[in-house]
Amino acid sequence: MKTIDVVIIDNNPEIPATLENILGPEGFSVHLIQTADRAIDLIESIHPQILIMGMWGDVSSRNELIEDLRKGPSGSSLQIIFLAKSEEEISGTINIGGDDFITWPVKPVEFIARVRAAKKRCKKYVSLFQELDFFREAVKHEEAVSAQVLDQKLHLRKAFQRIDHVNRELEESNKQLEEIVKYDLLSGLLNRLTLFSMMEMEIERSVRTDSPLAGIMIDIDNFKVVNDTYGHFTGDQVIRLFGGALKSSLRKYDHAGRYGGEEFFIILPDTQINQASRIAERFRRKIADLPFEADGISIKVTASLGISPFRPGESRGSWIQRTDRALYQSKKTGRNRVSIL
Repeated sequence: MKTIDVVIIDNNPEIPATLENILGPEGFSVHLIQTADRAIDLIESIHPQILIMGMWGDVSSRNELIEDLRKGPSGSSLQIIFLAKSEEEISGTINIGGDDFITWPVKPVEFIARVRAAKKRCKKYVSLFQELDFFREAVKHEEAVSAQVLDQKLHLRKAFQRIDHVNRELEESNKQLEEIVKYDLLSGLLNRLTLFSMMEMEIERSVRTDSPLAGIMIDIDNFKVVNDTYGHFTGDQVIRLFGGALKSSLRKYDHAGRYGGEEFFIILPDTQINQASRIAERFRRKIADLPFEADGISIKVTASLGISPFRPGESRGSWIQRTDRALYQSKKTGRNRVSIL
């Protein structure tokens, strides 16, 4: 993968042109589209690695486009970054299925960093798919060989041994691919799509069994200051350490995922709101007391948390929005605290 093709879709011609000016000097091959009706034909023609989309149209039309793109030959590895122009549009991306988002107007350094991260994820996907294809072909070959030596016990035994070895490697590759598909590579937690799928499952179980369900939205306080002061590489290390601390704090039946950027969401099945509050407060204190060491730098990190119980009859999106409002209340009243809504 030598040249990285990037397709940019936005009905405002100024935005794709601005992004092209940023990416061009970085060695990316940029293709601009102002309308979505040409997107599938162009993508099937050039097989880009990265797609940057403005928040045009309604959610239904964007969902249909994303679903069609994912079905294409490069759909599994295509990295989709949504370009949002407001916090409201960012919250609107929760059901669409992109891999990342960034707000407009963009900051060139942050924008390039996110595109480079998408490039790395795409390369990892392509490498694993190529490895899977190789092992599948190897299995087919060994099966053909074994058919030719059925009457030669020694050769047959060796052929089966080779097939077993290949199958073990294929199984290991499948496990790696499953990890990539389900988990966020940076934080080690569930990625956004898997998190939403887990929410739907726990909501259905809560309604079916009439059991309580609570959620916690978490935001790393002043994370932009960390990036601006120490750089995005150190910021990534902070997210990685934060994800590890969160994962180690979960009960065995809880679920945590990276909601986006420096925000995280915890699903707490069979949990009343007062119990959720104690869990959130323990984690808040843990983060405040935990030294974050990145490249020899000790960084003080705190987190703001918002808690909301799931209410039977409401949608997943409504539950997330209430939890996000509780988080906003914690940030508005001074950060490094827990709020309930």
